[in-house]
Amino acid sequence: TLEPTGSVEQFPDRNALGRIYKFLRSQSKDETSKPFDLCKLVAGFRRSTMALGDPKLNSIYTFENAIRVFAEIGLIRFDADRKNFFMPIPKKTFNLNRSRLFKLNTGGGANER
Repeated sequence: TLEPTGSVEQFPDRNALGRIYKFLRSQSKDETSKPFDLCKLVAGFRRSTMALGDPKLNSIYTFENAIRVFAEIGLIRFDADRKNFFMPIPKKTFNLNRSRLFKLNTGGGANER
């Protein structure tokens, strides 16, 4: 199963967010919508070269929270039913501190982009 146990849940740090973002971007190279299946995305991420060495950072919990952070700062969008997603091409660098979830879970950081 892909579900993490309590001992392997970890909120994504800046490095994990960067790798997950690059993976999602590679799955959605243009701005067309793609089917959103969290389990399939996590399984694909784990098989990719972008997977993280720490199993805690390859969990559904980590991946889902990364997606929530990206949604808060406009890097990923969903249709009304949350069945499809697309990733708009950012017009500027993004600031992780604009995400309330990121700040609450990591304390933020002055040098975040």
